[in-house]
Amino acid sequence: YYVVPRVLPGQQSNGQLAPPRPLVDGARFAEIEVVLPTANAQVFVEDYEVRSGGTRRLLQSPPLSPNKSYEYTITASWKSNGEVVRQTRWVTVQAGSRVTVDFTKPAPDDN
Repeated sequence: YYVVPRVLPGQQSNGQLAPPRPLVDGARFAEIEVVLPTANAQVFVEDYEVRSGGTRRLLQSPPLSPNKSYEYTITASWKSNGEVVRQTRWVTVQAGSRVTVDFTKPAPDDN
């Protein structure tokens, strides 16, 4: 799944999620694992719908420049007790990183 992320000059870590784990030395892409409370949840990356199902979805960025940080906006929506729940998370990645965005847990604080 490719969506071109926004470049964040000089950004070191992603602040809202755990720091990226190394994926592969020399990799030019990033992987984002999205964990969802229901298999039929809708997921959008930068307003583009991810057309896959399941409670775990693995997304791969397009090739990224080394030593730069990029930000993705990920939005998920699902039904819970008959009500639509919609949450948005922001994640920062670098070439070779792997991050998890977990919608089954409360959103991280912005502190």
